[in-house]
Amino acid sequence: MARKSLAKWIDEALTDPDKEGPISAIALVHMVGQQRQELHTVKIGKTGTYDGASLEKLLRGKAEVYAQDMDTVQSFALLAFYGKNTEEGIMPFKVLPEINPTTAGLSTEAPTEQGRMQQKMRWDDALQMQVYRRQQTMDDHSIRMLEQQDKMLARSQAMLDKVMADNMEAFTIVKELLNERAMGQHNHAMEQEKYKRESKEREQLLKFAPALINTLLGKEIFPQSVADTALIETIAENVEAEHIAKLAEIGLPPALMGPLSARVMKAIEDKEKRDAAEKKQLPAYSGSPEKDIEGGA
Repeated sequence: MARKSLAKWIDEALTDPDKEGPISAIALVHMVGQQRQELHTVKIGKTGTYDGASLEKLLRGKAEVYAQDMDTVQSFALLAFYGKNTEEGIMPFKVLPEINPTTAGLSTEAPTEQGRMQQKMRWDDALQMQVYRRQQTMDDHSIRMLEQQDKMLARSQAMLDKVMADNMEAFTIVKELLNERAMGQHNHAMEQEKYKRESKEREQLLKFAPALINTLLGKEIFPQSVADTALIETIAENVEAEHIAKLAEIGLPPALMGPLSARVMKAIEDKEKRDAAEKKQLPAYSGSPEKDIEGGA
């Protein structure tokens, strides 16, 4: 069970709801066997401010002054009165006198069995007080050490939390930068594909231009051979080799089928050679797939 201090007991006595009336006085008495010697009484009025800490300091101080030159542990008690002559609350406590162990045996006792008993009791009290003081000093030291460890652990935890928060913030920034970079590279690749597609479309339109202009104007502005070549190359861009074999099924005369097939096949071969040459000009990538996704090196 937790030890209750005098201040706590006094605070409870000042506002005890189980008593019939308000508290009227708190008395300090010295206990000598079953006898009580009144040392001081604090009368509690209806006006004024009273608290346990102040009253404990006052009453314990008077008890310590009273017992300062006594050789043994002294017993005291606080009595609470509630408008009656008989106390309705009691709180005993002890006071250890300040005895110097080096001079604890200099008192004069009678050379009798009673004197021997008194001397032994005085020595036992001095020894017990030494043990209590040593234990109290060790306890105070241990408590201070534990408090320092708690403070150090709290500071370490705060530093660790800050480092983790900083790392998380840095990770978020790097992640956002990588996402922006990947999106930028994707957009750049899409722009390149769009440019290639539009360039190819313009190239095809330019190839059709000679034949289209000759047709619209009704006369040969561009040489017919140039217009025919543009038409054949356009056909080769949009058909496969196996499609040429199907031209025979249409029923074209052999005299027309041979030259047309030859020109289309040659245009297809020229296209394949151009594509192969363009691929060779592209730099080869030798990095890892992860680097390739991030933009390569």
